[in-house]
Amino acid sequence: MMASLVSRASPVPDCLLERYALGELPDEERRALARRISDDASLQRRLAELARDDAAVLARYPAAEMARAIELRRHRLATEESLARKRARRGKTVLLTAALAGAAAVVMLAIPMPTSIDAPAPPEVTRAKGPPELFVHRVDGATQIGLSPGDRVAAGDTLQVSYRTPEPRHGVVLSVDGRGTVTVHFPEGTVAGALRPGGLTELDHSYELDDAPALECFFLVTSREPFDVAPVLAAGAALGAALARGERGDLRLPLPAELEQSSLLLRKESR
Repeated sequence: MMASLVSRASPVPDCLLERYALGELPDEERRALARRISDDASLQRRLAELARDDAAVLARYPAAEMARAIELRRHRLATEESLARKRARRGKTVLLTAALAGAAAVVMLAIPMPTSIDAPAPPEVTRAKGPPELFVHRVDGATQIGLSPGDRVAAGDTLQVSYRTPEPRHGVVLSVDGRGTVTVHFPEGTVAGALRPGGLTELDHSYELDDAPALECFFLVTSREPFDVAPVLAAGAALGAALARGERGDLRLPLPAELEQSSLLLRKESR
């Protein structure tokens, strides 16, 4: 059984008087405290003072603000009483009732300050926006050097391909060289792979350039839904054939509009 805070050997904290006035005490404790109040003039005065303070605050502040204040006060009182009960169960005298009464007084003083009652607004979350992006870096030992469209590379260079997408997508990464050769870098299967949203994501393997002339063009093809790799590979082959014939027109893959694509063209030079 829980130890009672209404023992005649213990002082009565303001938090208990508050709950008594609000009608929130269990019947047994309410009756026990009522008997103490009827026999103790000081408790009667304290109860009257609490009632006067509540009435004064109610007269000064709007009902909506008071509803929030009362809800906060009830929560604080319940917490204080729970703490006091735990101390009583351990057989310790309730020497901290003065501190509890002080805490209750702080709650009362806080009521005229609605700004201290409202919970702080949650921080605004800023999410990345925009289309998926493709990145290529030249690997030089432990260093990676970012490449921009039109930068020059050479046979034997090691390149690391990466992507960034602000939201979940499915995608294919491939490259087409000056001979018309198409290389799929991601995924390994026949269906577009799931792209990881958020920051920059590197592909699992880097890529060493061969001696194909003129250029190397990388593509990132994406969609919100999974799609087959085969049509993308066919589009790459069509573009590669045009490049092999020496055509240098629009370096875009002939794909349906629902498939988004971004590209990065690098120019090849001989060593």
